[in-house]
Amino acid sequence: MTHVQVVHHIPGRCRIHIDQLADDPDFADVLKQVVQAWKLAIDVRVNRAARSLIVAYDDNAITPSMAHTYLDDCVQRAEHLASTLELDQPQPVLGSEPLEKPVEPTDLTPLVNQWQDLGLPFLGLSLALLASPFELPAVLVTGVILAAAMPWTRRATDSLINHHQPNTDLLDSLWMGLNTLNGNYAAPALKACLVESRRTVRGIAGQTQDQALLETERDQQQQRLVTHLIQTDPVHDTQLGMAQATFMREAIVPTLLMGGAIFVVMGNLSAAIAPFQLDFGSGVPISIATTVRSALVVAVQRGIYVRSGRVLEKLAQVDTLVLDAKLLLSDVSEAASLKTTISTLQTQGISLYLLHDGSPHLERLAPPLGIPPTHILSAPSAAEQCNLIQAFQASGKQVAVVGDPYRCKSALACANVSVGQTRSGWAMEDVLAMPFDAMLLDQDWRRVSQGVEIAQRAFQRIYENTAIIVVPNLIVTGAGVFLGLNPVINVIVNNGSAFIAEFLNSKQPLFELEDGSEVNDQSAAVLSPLLEPAVL
Repeated sequence: MTHVQVVHHIPGRCRIHIDQLADDPDFADVLKQVVQAWKLAIDVRVNRAARSLIVAYDDNAITPSMAHTYLDDCVQRAEHLASTLELDQPQPVLGSEPLEKPVEPTDLTPLVNQWQDLGLPFLGLSLALLASPFELPAVLVTGVILAAAMPWTRRATDSLINHHQPNTDLLDSLWMGLNTLNGNYAAPALKACLVESRRTVRGIAGQTQDQALLETERDQQQQRLVTHLIQTDPVHDTQLGMAQATFMREAIVPTLLMGGAIFVVMGNLSAAIAPFQLDFGSGVPISIATTVRSALVVAVQRGIYVRSGRVLEKLAQVDTLVLDAKLLLSDVSEAASLKTTISTLQTQGISLYLLHDGSPHLERLAPPLGIPPTHILSAPSAAEQCNLIQAFQASGKQVAVVGDPYRCKSALACANVSVGQTRSGWAMEDVLAMPFDAMLLDQDWRRVSQGVEIAQRAFQRIYENTAIIVVPNLIVTGAGVFLGLNPVINVIVNNGSAFIAEFLNSKQPLFELEDGSEVNDQSAAVLSPLLEPAVL
């Protein structure tokens, strides 16, 4: 783990010393991109010679300790991204350019607008609809529509000049420009209106929802954790999102070549540029960000703080849960509820193991709860704890460890997902300072089951939204190439599917918490003789 030291701080400005900056230029580049994606960041500079990261941020929206915690998380995330790129990529020969480039944060972050940004697009649409009946000058209509398309053109140009690579805005700007110059005014004008309207609604709805969410939170500690999630917005680091962004970036040049080939074969400009309209580049990441943000907030409300979208993604993949046995023993008086939780974990496809340092009571306690004797693991030393976790991982298991931050530190450090238990009296700053993937806010390990369900449902919804966006886009694009489908229909389907995924499907409740649990008198009776003072 990279060592981070805050060497200077005044309100709104922080200077952090990081030794790795001097020796690792890839890490320095990725770190700057990750911090720049923070919506509270005003200015980000990296001084490799001084081994320093200097960040100016909005100090009205976040406390210094929260800013330090978030920046530390950015450093660790950048280290992971840089190492992943280094391991996954073929190494270039000396002096050549790298074969892969890190995903830009802007590829993953949905754009938002203000109402005033809609003036030019709607003027362009009005002129496009009136051009033929009123015989408006072509230069006027063309000029206004191209002006409305300038945000796409600016972003495409910036990516080519400053990042030396094309982005999806290049495809969009070419599609809009070529259609306009070809005299097909309605489709690009409508696209500008619908896309900019979605971005405007997204920004305003997001602010309204955040405010409403905070006003409904009655618990002050919970409200501060929700505020932290809203301010830091740690939703853009999922592997699925980064893989999608990488796919879209690498598909741009082949899409351009395919369009050229279609034009050579068919001689039809509309058919040739139809593939440029595929909207996998904006609709899918928007769906991921919206759903992940909702899931992280719901998890806090259910008593488990999940640090980021990547952690949520890993939590959805967990198939093995290793539990500090002392957490189970502290809850043993609620036998029926424990058995229900264990049954729920098994339904979720998760095998539960108990980790202990020699407790003699587990041999009697575990079987009535539905835990096989072979799932009781003894590991008195830190090395033994880590060896047990690594043995699971070597067999292909995705392991979550739930335990006390100090008693099970080694096991937590080796886990795919580490879930620490808070202690009585901890403040939010104490929770955020823990170097674990997730934290139990109310000292109840059973919250992990709810966290897993939230994560699984969130990514199930993300896959549903991806299908909602991808399938209709493929159909209308194919129809545009081979059947001459009017591009206006393409625009409507494109934006309609994205609207459904972002504003309708993603807003449905992810997880309905049931109050209380059905008491199983038989299981309680079986366990009652075991509830000795010595066990507790």
